Amino acid sequence: MSLTITFDDQGSRYEKIVLFPMPSFPGVTPEDLDDLGGVNPFALEPSKVDQYNFKYVGKERIDELDLYVFDIAPKVIPDPKKTKERLFVGRVWVDDHDLQIVKTRGKGVYLGNEDQ
Repeated sequence: MSLTITFDDQGSRYEKIVLFPMPSFPGVTPEDLDDLGGVNPFALEPSKVDQYNFKYVGKERIDELDLYVFDIAPKVIPDPKKTKERLFVGRVWVDDHDLQIVKTRGKGVYLGNEDQ
């Protein structure tokens, strides 16, 4: 992106985009961008645990770690008209020794997503 910054006589700053190349990540949605900062599956907060259903899938060994595997989904998906909150849905792998999440695969969802 090429940006020109100018100031008027009163010292107000103005920014003008001169060149904006085509995005190199086709298919990235606003919801995907929200997920980058909105849902952290490695830190499922204890205060929000009651908002999720957990289903034990089994055990798996990855890189010398014995892991519990869980599928996680919200009990009630938040309504985007009432909240911007997005909840995690997907799978997590938890170390069977220290009970820390070591791997996740999933996304943030709320009611209205067509790709739930």
